[in-house]
Amino acid sequence: MKLVIYNLIILILTPVFILRIFFKSFTDSDYSKHFVNRLGYGLSNLSQTNKKIIWFHAVSLGEVIGSQPLINKLSEHFDIVITTTTPTGLRRAKEIFPEQIVIHYAPWDFVLFINRFLNFYKPHAILIFETEIWPSMIARAFHKSIPLYLVNGRLSHKSYQAYAISSWLLKDTLKKITYSFVQTSKHKERFLKLGIDENRIEAVGSVKFDISNIDVDPIEAAPFILGASTHPGEEEILLNAYKRLQDNKNHLNGLRRFNVTDSSNFYSLNPLEWYSENTGDSSFVSMNGSNNQSILGKLSFSLFDGIRFSTMYSLNQDTWNGYDHGFKYNPDGMGSSHRRTDFFSFHWNHLISQKFFYDIKLSSMKNYGGSYLYENPLDSSYVHDRYLESYGPGFFMGGQQKDHSERTSDILGAKFDFNWQVNKNHSIKSGFQYSNYTIDNKWRQIRNEYFGTAEENLIYKPKVFPDSTLYADIYTVKPTELAAYFQDKMEFDDMVINFGLRYDLFDPNSNFPSERRNPNNQLSLPDSMMSAYPKADPQVQISPRFGLAYQLGGAAVLHFSYGHFFQMPPMYSLYENHSFLVAPSDYSTLMGNSELKAEKTITYEVGLWQELTQGMGLEVSLFY
Repeated sequence: MKLVIYNLIILILTPVFILRIFFKSFTDSDYSKHFVNRLGYGLSNLSQTNKKIIWFHAVSLGEVIGSQPLINKLSEHFDIVITTTTPTGLRRAKEIFPEQIVIHYAPWDFVLFINRFLNFYKPHAILIFETEIWPSMIARAFHKSIPLYLVNGRLSHKSYQAYAISSWLLKDTLKKITYSFVQTSKHKERFLKLGIDENRIEAVGSVKFDISNIDVDPIEAAPFILGASTHPGEEEILLNAYKRLQDNKNHLNGLRRFNVTDSSNFYSLNPLEWYSENTGDSSFVSMNGSNNQSILGKLSFSLFDGIRFSTMYSLNQDTWNGYDHGFKYNPDGMGSSHRRTDFFSFHWNHLISQKFFYDIKLSSMKNYGGSYLYENPLDSSYVHDRYLESYGPGFFMGGQQKDHSERTSDILGAKFDFNWQVNKNHSIKSGFQYSNYTIDNKWRQIRNEYFGTAEENLIYKPKVFPDSTLYADIYTVKPTELAAYFQDKMEFDDMVINFGLRYDLFDPNSNFPSERRNPNNQLSLPDSMMSAYPKADPQVQISPRFGLAYQLGGAAVLHFSYGHFFQMPPMYSLYENHSFLVAPSDYSTLMGNSELKAEKTITYEVGLWQELTQGMGLEVSLFY
């Protein structure tokens, strides 16, 4: 009764299996080829050798390759019929086995399909490689007194949990297997829990280790990547996904004569009153070293004719030190610079016709940059400022750098382009690009919490101040950028003309002080000299561009180009000192200006190319 219910379920699901094969055939047409094999039809006759027949089932590529030594040995004494369930397994089997071995897709596990297959070949025995437990196949073999063996059997913990759900059916099925040869005692234990007869199972190791025709050159003193059990084409994916690690000590070293908590004093005019602690171990320390890591992975697909898409991810992570001569003998007091960039992109290309295609590119990039001694600005390892002393020798004899800066930029981008060859004279290109930025800036100077108190010179506890003070510059801004273009390339007999228009827009999405002489209203002045904070206007430009190439006879070309270009200043120059504070005694305060205009450039170029002799030419160009 259990087997009847199982076969009824398989019959009901057969239309689903057919649809699955149909959709998979879009990515691999071999799924639909020889489809009737799965119903027990379209079977090939064996050559007349009068040998008994062995049906050998290997589900996919890995099993086909792993079973090769066993099948080659059996084929010396039997005719072999191999079945598999995947196109990769089928193709590989046809490549590595001789023509006299029949290779098919396995019939689906429905009683009629299995009967048709068994009645056609009448196998002397059935060998199932690794883990393929099909109740109808096993039951029909048992009913027809055909010995059935599980070879190189394995059962992972995940597979065991899946099979355990259907233990109501599997317990009876496993008892009908003639004998099982499994890889390890752990696999044997799991099969026993499912209900297999303990007198019909043995752990004998894996036949995959019996493959002896692997020729590998020894690789000495170098790390390497091993790609195992790969399918055709997957080796290229492996080569495109790699990680690189560099740890460079470089050539500028310091000498750890002092530790950060050493104290020295050379202020006295009497040398007898000088003193200096130097508890360092006098070891050499790299002061301009770097540690660099990079990862790159790319995956490309061609789903349908004319449609391709790819995804790419890259990671670059760097830590480095810049040499500071003042810390030559106290190298542990120097901070490090840190940088990390995560980039992900998705690219869709659609060739609609031979004359028209478009591209869509979506991207996400996160840039992180930091400079600090300890990542936590309140780290208890920071020491008192009194140790930071260089008077006399000119070298710091203790102490630490106390600036702490972190800056993160998240950039989401979208780009669309299309190309249309209208006719032999006109080729149109157009598109747009949009970028959305989120810039999170945190610069803080680490101060002493007890600064200005009686305990200032005795007690130290690191403290950072908010953006409303001169000791921090903390802000988050979200500018946006948009560009669109149109270009027509016109080709004639002796002349090529390029004409285009580009539209650029940058919105700083930020406010600015209306009165630069009192930007933070720190001074109490008449209302006309007090700052308001209106929003900065977006920067917009329409840029025409023109190019001309004219052929002078058969051996010279005159070319001319003219164009307007739009370039915004770097982001820090728009947003630095975002609280607009001016130090009372500082006349060189730096302050960003979100109203900064874009750099607008007009360029001209005229040139002449002249052929001097065959294979040699001279080109002269003038730029303005």
